[in-house]
Amino acid sequence: MFRYKLRTLLIALALGPPIAGWLVNTHRNVQERRQHFSRLNDHEFSLRRASLVPNPRKKYPETSLIRRLMGDHAESTLLYDPSADKSGEQFKRVRKLFPEAMIWGWPYDTHPLPAGVNRLPPNTGVII
Repeated sequence: MFRYKLRTLLIALALGPPIAGWLVNTHRNVQERRQHFSRLNDHEFSLRRASLVPNPRKKYPETSLIRRLMGDHAESTLLYDPSADKSGEQFKRVRKLFPEAMIWGWPYDTHPLPAGVNRLPPNTGVII
């Protein structure tokens, strides 16, 4: 039979709750992101998942192994239509949920773009 010392028990009690709290918080974030994935290509929503050809991003974002095991993946490119989001709430929410995503303005749109949104480079093809 194994015999543990009191020190081992105290270390486990000190490290267990913060690790469990981090896992619960990460799982909650992953679930919230997964709920928004379906909205990203909804016609009522101002942001869309897209691929750019050629892609100006040289390195794709990655997620941690724990997040991948929970069913999460990195979102690389989003297009933003500011005319469909007058208040900017959808943009703020998605920016918070998907900080790794590069957000581009809607093609050929001349509306002013919020900070963190870039205009598409010339001669860039978009696949939605």
